[in-house]
Amino acid sequence: MFRKLRARHTPPTQTEKPTPAHSETVIGLGATLQGTLTTEGSVRVEGTSEGDITAKGRVMIGTAGKVEGNIKSRSVTIGGTVEGDVEASRISVMSSGRVMGDLTTASLTTQEGGFIQGVITMRDEDAAKKDVKLPAELEAQVVEAVEAGEKKPKE
Repeated sequence: MFRKLRARHTPPTQTEKPTPAHSETVIGLGATLQGTLTTEGSVRVEGTSEGDITAKGRVMIGTAGKVEGNIKSRSVTIGGTVEGDVEASRISVMSSGRVMGDLTTASLTTQEGGFIQGVITMRDEDAAKKDVKLPAELEAQVVEAVEAGEKKPKE
């Protein structure tokens, strides 16, 4: 009447390697990490991190999580406490989240009850992508013209 289903799982071959972008570093509840953490993947903090975190993926701070340091990532979700500056394309402060530091982002979401104590700087990522750098020679001419204009006596 009942048949046993077999899992159709194929074991990884010797040539398959996990990619760092898909890895997740977890600082578990009750654990404390002291020092700088840098990763190509994502980070989840349920315990305590005493130092800066830089991740190319996402950084998620759980409700019991605490970070004492700066965070730089693509996306940061804060459900716990951060004592430091946060820089990311997207920052979400949950209702249980507390931030004591400056935020720099293109997109900020704060749930009711979320707490931020610091300066919030919004940046326009589309404009940053469109910024055109002048050639050094042209830039020098612009600087020279501006300085010449400042030296003129005002009438």
